[in-house]
Amino acid sequence: YQLASLTVEPDGEAPFHLNAGRFAMPATATTVRAVFEEIPPPGSYVVDFEDGDKFTYPTANVVLNGKMWELEQALISTDINNVIAGFKSARLRDGTNAPALTLLEDLTNGLGRLSFKYRAAASVIDPVDWQAEYSRDGGASWVRIGRPFAPPAHTVVQFFTRGVHVTGAVRVRIVRASTNVVEASRLLVDDLVA
Repeated sequence: YQLASLTVEPDGEAPFHLNAGRFAMPATATTVRAVFEEIPPPGSYVVDFEDGDKFTYPTANVVLNGKMWELEQALISTDINNVIAGFKSARLRDGTNAPALTLLEDLTNGLGRLSFKYRAAASVIDPVDWQAEYSRDGGASWVRIGRPFAPPAHTVVQFFTRGVHVTGAVRVRIVRASTNVVEASRLLVDDLVA
């Protein structure tokens, strides 16, 4: 296992996340929460968004860990309030166009499990449902992985992990679970492992 997140929660004050470095322990009673995660198996495809740049929401392609992704109504956030781990996270915006993070190249060794961290962005007003999907035909059709999910709050990091167990060429994506338009919804995604 490895440390996934560390949150300091002082009584009567806003909690804050630690990515690295030092901090002053608050004078009030304080809870420190540590979350651990499994280390990805050898041969896993890992996307932590640290090697990509995309500063605006319009659709564009970005290479992440050696594979091309389409980010539609999504950017790569470097704002400390909108990063889950490290220095960058994907940020999807629910709006008039369907937001999506879509892998445009096949993973050739199949997909045993898909996992990633997610939470609401700091500016979210109405959390909405999202879903993960996979495709075995180059993106022509998609199959939902598990149930739709909604981030509960911008201070709470959640972990999506589901067994898929398909062989051969496969692609993955994260999209809105329905076509509702709620402009205030934002989803952060980080540390995707396929």
